Amino acid sequence: PTFISGPYSYTDIFSALLSSNGDFFITTYNDGIFKSTDNGENWTKVYNTFVTLGYLNEHPTTGDLYAASLGAVLKSTDNGENWTELDPEPWMAMNIKEFEITSDGLFYFSNAGGVFKSDDAVHWENIWSPNVRALSTTTLIDMSISNDYIYVSASDSTVYMKQRDVSTGVNSV
Repeated sequence: PTFISGPYSYTDIFSALLSSNGDFFITTYNDGIFKSTDNGENWTKVYNTFVTLGYLNEHPTTGDLYAASLGAVLKSTDNGENWTELDPEPWMAMNIKEFEITSDGLFYFSNAGGVFKSDDAVHWENIWSPNVRALSTTTLIDMSISNDYIYVSASDSTVYMKQRDVSTGVNSV
């Protein structure tokens, strides 16, 4: 491995993404989004913010880039040159603990309120909440999606599993 010097001074790298066209992106703690087109040799700040941006993802079919974390969900349709702040409804995108886009193009995030799903990263529905199971003191820590299942780890040392609602036209068997 080769050490890549970052474009940061006092900030820490929060997340990294190698896009499908080979550009490298990082988010930093309270210092924005940076892009490198030469394998990390040189960096350009492509979004300036004091908001902690974390989770970087690329949409599997459109190629649009998304960044989400504490207080913002951003979208770029031009490979990270420009970013638009989305206005999620309802505004539940605060304190995002994990943000993923599945191969079928659905968006998921988890936070203290539960797991949320969207097909446009704007209109979100709560699909599972720890409060439903009388776990009001439980905090969701991490989320992973594998095949048709969502796995969520929580502060109570439990991993919860939920089957994704993947419409196939068959309601039950």
